[in-house]
Amino acid sequence: MDLFMTHEGDLALSSTGDLQTTNGIGEILQSITLRMKTNISQYRLRQTLGNSLTSLVGQFLTQDTLRSGENLIYAALSGDKLLSSVSVEVRGIPINKTQAVFIISVTGSDIHGLYSIPFDFQHGIVEPRSNTVSSIGSSPISN
Repeated sequence: MDLFMTHEGDLALSSTGDLQTTNGIGEILQSITLRMKTNISQYRLRQTLGNSLTSLVGQFLTQDTLRSGENLIYAALSGDKLLSSVSVEVRGIPINKTQAVFIISVTGSDIHGLYSIPFDFQHGIVEPRSNTVSSIGSSPISN
């Protein structure tokens, strides 16, 4: 369980006025979003939280830089035990000469989610977002 944060990174209040919390699928997606929107060392309370994708900005899009991006994303997601109960796969797909999308697949005993990270090798992350998330026994959620 974690405190719920809005897409802008603000804490949210529940209907009772208490700090809102999240767990399960919501916690995993929030964790992925936080890690993908944060450069490593940018978050002062936890210097190891975040990603190092900025190291790829300015490089040519090649199979090697695509694999490097996959490895950097995987490293950003596997740095703590939050995602230890699920399987995480990262795959980079080139879109054109300078852009790719990295697809993160998260699978667990009762969840499956796809998360896309559009990345421009000239400018960096465009905007990470959850595409499809479902929990066994419920319908998919699309953002």
